Amino acid sequence: MNDLKRANRLFGKFIERVRKKHHKNLKYIAVSEFHERSGIHFHVLCDLKYLGVKNCLQWGS
Repeated sequence: MNDLKRANRLFGKFIERVRKKHHKNLKYIAVSEFHERSGIHFHVLCDLKYLGVKNCLQWGS
């Protein structure tokens, strides 16, 4: 994905899902990063103790 607006919108939906299902008052900081081969991805620091890969994949869909 190379469209920053779309990536930010999808990331926002992911954060909404995390807040709804796991942590209503989630606090986070995120930085988007562009890569030539893999498009856009995000680095995230948040106050969750544990989220797990399975939940990330499920909520990211």
